[in-house]
Amino acid sequence: MPHLGRRQLGEDIPLTVRTYDQFGRSVNPEDAPTVHIVDVTGHMIVEMKIPAIDEYNRPGFFAHQLLLDKRFTTGRHIIIYSWEMGDIRGRLVDSFDIVRGGNNWGRNQSIHWLNQPHANFIFFQTSDGIVHKGRSPSIVT
Repeated sequence: MPHLGRRQLGEDIPLTVRTYDQFGRSVNPEDAPTVHIVDVTGHMIVEMKIPAIDEYNRPGFFAHQLLLDKRFTTGRHIIIYSWEMGDIRGRLVDSFDIVRGGNNWGRNQSIHWLNQPHANFIFFQTSDGIVHKGRSPSIVT
């Protein structure tokens, strides 16, 4: 079982799979592959379909970046990819570990500093899409 390494909350994890037929050729399945992510106790955390990268020029290649947010906890997680093509059912398994640290909001995508007479403000948007604000931040140099 391949291992995608150690991650922290707030990071993106690449979910990639190549679907193939009984002869090992890359082919597009009837529907997009399904991804199930479970923790070591078997609790389902994520169930989703992942899109094709380029279904005409690169058949059978699917990928998605998933944000490790507050749904995830520390410990080992198992990724199960599954797809169907007629009578053939394909399945691949990956894993990754979440270690302590990080921030379940994700990384800062943008930041803006605003000076006002009564206070200074900082606004920042994280990769989960939420805009946060802080008042009177200080910068230590």
